[in-house]
Amino acid sequence: LHYKLPVKGFRIGSLTYITDANYIPAEEMEKIQGTEILVLNALRKEKHISHFTLEEALSLAQELGAAQSYLTHISHLMGSHQSVSEELPEGVEIARTRIAELDLGEQLDFTGIDLMARDGVAWGGKWRRIEQFTLGQG
Repeated sequence: LHYKLPVKGFRIGSLTYITDANYIPAEEMEKIQGTEILVLNALRKEKHISHFTLEEALSLAQELGAAQSYLTHISHLMGSHQSVSEELPEGVEIARTRIAELDLGEQLDFTGIDLMARDGVAWGGKWRRIEQFTLGQG
């Protein structure tokens, strides 16, 4: 949930992507068990009404047993990239726009990922592509 709003998470083969959430129901947790690559929001260290904290995100990554986890939706309130990175356990890092480098093997049936942003006001602006990643064969 994102506060009271339902949130869609995505599982594509070994990749699970969840953002804008602070709770995952048990029946949904079953669907993402065994994920190898986890992309998950971790807004800040202090509790937030609609996002996982750093501690909650790390706990979830450990519970799922993901080999590699990428934390996204990071607030400036978290701290510097370097200081937060030093706190993270092995296999967890702050996400960057490197999704094209993820090795997902033959599990994908699409060729690219678009990074989108809204122009103007967060909920009122039009979507525009700010970067496009092409997934290739090694």
